[in-house]
Amino acid sequence: MAVDQHQGDLRSEGHEAEEGRRRHPLCLGPEVKQLELQQIAAAPPQFKQDHQPMKQAFIPTLIGGTFALIIVAETIAVANGATFGNFALPIILWVISAFLYFLPTYVAWRRAHHALLAIFITNLFLGWTFLGWVAALIWGCTPVKPLAAA
Repeated sequence: MAVDQHQGDLRSEGHEAEEGRRRHPLCLGPEVKQLELQQIAAAPPQFKQDHQPMKQAFIPTLIGGTFALIIVAETIAVANGATFGNFALPIILWVISAFLYFLPTYVAWRRAHHALLAIFITNLFLGWTFLGWVAALIWGCTPVKPLAAA
């Protein structure tokens, strides 16, 4: 009898684990996923992430960070005996070229594109070919699909 009770416990634990698998978000049907997306869309504003201030502050932060990097590099150079002004131009050119290289990702991010990660990966690995960069830029400018229909 103890063995039967133990096997019953194992069966009930297995059944609970099976139910847990069915409740996993990746295993949900399209109807349940659509319902969850509608609930997220209908959530009060305090539960939604608002990235607008971060997006508006990106360029000023990039410029400020560039100037901070120039100040630090020039201070270190002068402390080591180099002349002032050796590092400003290379740093500015590097920041501008990095921004231009990731311009398709920036455009997709500003537009809250649904395929932002894929655009970033395409831009990162194929952007150097220029054809990959143009493809990522065009992809970033395509219409954005809404998360859920209201």
